Amino acid sequence: MKQESRHFSDERFKKNMKYQTTKKQCQKKINESNKVCEHCGRKPVPIKTFDDFGNIYYLAGCRHGGDWGHFTVGVSKDIYDLAEKLVLDNSLYLGINNIFGGKSDDFGADFRKAVRRACDILEEIERMKNGKPRYSKKDLARIYEYLEEGVRENCQ
Repeated sequence: MKQESRHFSDERFKKNMKYQTTKKQCQKKINESNKVCEHCGRKPVPIKTFDDFGNIYYLAGCRHGGDWGHFTVGVSKDIYDLAEKLVLDNSLYLGINNIFGGKSDDFGADFRKAVRRACDILEEIERMKNGKPRYSKKDLARIYEYLEEGVRENCQ
């Protein structure tokens, strides 16, 4: 008896996919969020993708004015604008001179990387304004001691 692969053939699994988002639903979520891409400042768009069963669904993302891009929920316009200013100021460690992973031959790509890094930091600051830190001072001291021991062991 021939056994068929369940991967794309089992209709039960195809019908039970609850996370599928239509293009219209995705666009509605994008419009409600009022956010921009953390790389280039453009408004996210619905990007078509496929689940494991070949079903089409959409996620918010940005193509940065070209053919490539990434999925993103975006950041507020205020955070993006401030991040861009910090990179243009080229100070602290947020400037274009401090590209994580090294400089490439593409200024635009390096600029977008720097802005994204600044957005990440600013979003974390915003989160902390009204939230609690991940660790208490006591917990952080334990982590510090653990890391210090690991460094000493690796240096011996």
